[in-house]
Amino acid sequence: MRALLASGGVEIIEDGRRQPVVGQLHWEMLAFGGEPRIHLWCEQWNLVRSIQQVDELSENRIVLSVRRFGRRTPGRIELIAQGQATIPRRLSRAVFLHRFRSLLEEGFPDDRLVHLVMASDLEHSFSGAHARGIQVRGPRGFALVGVGGEEESPVVDGILTTGLLWYDWLRRRAKPWVLAGLRVFVPRGHSLGLALRLRGLRQELTIQLYEYDPEQWRLRPVDVRDTGNLQTELSPLRQTQLLLEQARSLVERIQRLVPDAIDAAVVPGRAEVAIRVRGLEIARWRGGQCLYGYPERNRELTEQNWSRFARWVKGVAARRHPAARDRQNRYYRAQAERWLEAMILREPTTVEAQLRPEFLYAQVPAWVGGDRGVIDLLGVTRSGRLAVFELKVNESLHLPLQALDYWTTVYLHQKQDQFRRYGYFPGVELQEKPPLLYLVAPALRFHSTLEMILQYFSPEVEVICVGLREDWRNGLRVVHRHWATRRSVSGSRK
Repeated sequence: MRALLASGGVEIIEDGRRQPVVGQLHWEMLAFGGEPRIHLWCEQWNLVRSIQQVDELSENRIVLSVRRFGRRTPGRIELIAQGQATIPRRLSRAVFLHRFRSLLEEGFPDDRLVHLVMASDLEHSFSGAHARGIQVRGPRGFALVGVGGEEESPVVDGILTTGLLWYDWLRRRAKPWVLAGLRVFVPRGHSLGLALRLRGLRQELTIQLYEYDPEQWRLRPVDVRDTGNLQTELSPLRQTQLLLEQARSLVERIQRLVPDAIDAAVVPGRAEVAIRVRGLEIARWRGGQCLYGYPERNRELTEQNWSRFARWVKGVAARRHPAARDRQNRYYRAQAERWLEAMILREPTTVEAQLRPEFLYAQVPAWVGGDRGVIDLLGVTRSGRLAVFELKVNESLHLPLQALDYWTTVYLHQKQDQFRRYGYFPGVELQEKPPLLYLVAPALRFHSTLEMILQYFSPEVEVICVGLREDWRNGLRVVHRHWATRRSVSGSRK
């Protein structure tokens, strides 16, 4: 396994669906309660699965029977050398729409399907990857959305955003029936994440969740209140502090090259320390060894090449600077959100005056139900209220629900008192109130649908939108800060 994953160019296929590898693929083997787990992640996704058995092991291919927390049936992960994969041709969306129509007609024989379409609508931000339609029975109608089983994971994960936008669009239009709620249809194995998201939505909104089998084309209703006995894990703070202390002498030496531009952070889920220039990782320390370079870290730092390394670091810092003349260079443009994160870590009270700056943690790894999440920033107010920060520098349709995932993760850990037990916020008496959720972005970069989606959040999810001036790299300045509005919606949760 080590040889295959270290060779690069590996394709990851889970239950027949390719996981697109963006950037570098990372992996590690874990043990929890005597059970082996595989942890895979890249820039866009991460997964942790419990290994039940090894079904195939060869030079170019590894097949594992795995269990995903919250699922009763085993799954399958294939790790295949690039060019060796043979995946059945993806169903065209037109074919999926035809089969989905038949599935709805068979599964809801008493309902009339009056509309079903699968086309993008940029004006209303409807994705062409998601089917949307209307089912009517007597005076009641349901909005519905569905997604194909061969779509990539980010597309499947975006189904609820499309569903809320479609429901809201229908709710605002005259119709001969009453809109009773929203039905969401996802492939088998994708309901747990959605069910967790639904915990953070308004209880009076009726949302019915269904899984379908992409092979047999059969429907199964999902009880969104039953997410099982979720396992939650948090990375102990003392591990992070120990790693930073071990790397401290090297980090401080590099920091002296460009004061106020270099910081260090533990890589989530790994015994490694990333050394960064304004958020851009340029080197990584592990067990006394430091590799550097960008985008690939392929050179070992030694005393013999220290002078060359120092010149390179200063050059990177000059190009990744607010006053850089060339703003199209790769150092300036890369990992903009990490740059913003580094600035907030230095000046947290600029974004929220009530924060305690000594207790602001970046890139906090947390596990819920076997899926790892990394929280951008986690802090606490002077009154002891937890605060979750989600940062964006460009428009993102999915910002609200992505942030809700992190809020839900933090709230689950809070209710189990895991922050205290794992060493976070020492000496602070944390409030029992749910965390505050901060959405931080340049003021003109919030998506136009933001408020529309936030109105469906539960009242216990208190959202504060913080808009920064557009040239935030030249210094943090808040141009607007407001609490998200709450409007009444009809319906109830099923």
